[in-house]
Amino acid sequence: MLRDRRSQSVQSIYWRIIKRAVKRFLLRGFIERDGSYSTEEYSCLWGNVNGGLGGYWRRVVLGWQDGQLILCRGLDFQKAGIQAISRAIRGAAPGSVLELGSGNGFNLLALSVLHPEIKKWQGVEFTKSGIAASEKFKLEPPFDALIYVTELPREEIVRRLSKVRLEFCEGNVLALSFGDRSFDFVFSHLVIEQMPRTYPKAFAEAGRVARHFVCFVEGFREAQKNIFQLIHLKTCDYFRSSVSVVEQAGLKILKFEHLPLNKIGQSAGLLLCAPAKAGKGS
Repeated sequence: MLRDRRSQSVQSIYWRIIKRAVKRFLLRGFIERDGSYSTEEYSCLWGNVNGGLGGYWRRVVLGWQDGQLILCRGLDFQKAGIQAISRAIRGAAPGSVLELGSGNGFNLLALSVLHPEIKKWQGVEFTKSGIAASEKFKLEPPFDALIYVTELPREEIVRRLSKVRLEFCEGNVLALSFGDRSFDFVFSHLVIEQMPRTYPKAFAEAGRVARHFVCFVEGFREAQKNIFQLIHLKTCDYFRSSVSVVEQAGLKILKFEHLPLNKIGQSAGLLLCAPAKAGKGS
């Protein structure tokens, strides 16, 4: 009975995707996602009293996990992305990490707890409210969410956070202020999705400031499971290009993998790359 209801819910989600696409086509109401649109949207989100930790993160929704329908929260999707990035970091063993579009800083907080061996963490964020939320989380960490994502006790989280160097600055991922090869490991988590046309510059900048590895958790075309998800990305004007576009930005593809947990309406995958000119001893 529960599975039947979940299947019906999936069908209703896909039906809404089709109706929305047809309506916007007929009314010429397609979203044009540009810098100002994203800035306004995320300035409001990170400007919430809880820094965006609430609402969507707590709401129970349907998701795909290894081909099975499950009930999960927005925080579960966040956890899946963070764990995937953590595995990539573990294999790369970097000494410094940069997040592109660090938002409210939660990703870096969680990853710094999971990797206490890394002392230098840097986030660059394009909204003032995101920087403010990040600085607040540094002083008042969201322990319930961190405990859930890292699966560590509060005491250990406090101990590890006290020993890391975590910094945030306002900036544009299309024109980073950092010098060439400034960080061992550079990553983004659902940030390029806001750049359906300017993504080549973002990929190139990531490769420029990365010393060894670049990691993107984004809605690449290869990550989408069906035509409905592709329609959703098009209708919302999200990034939806193939993984091969990073090669045009001078990056070498090392591996691509699907995330084990994804939304019904759209999916994300992890793409690990290396700057084309990076080599041993560089």
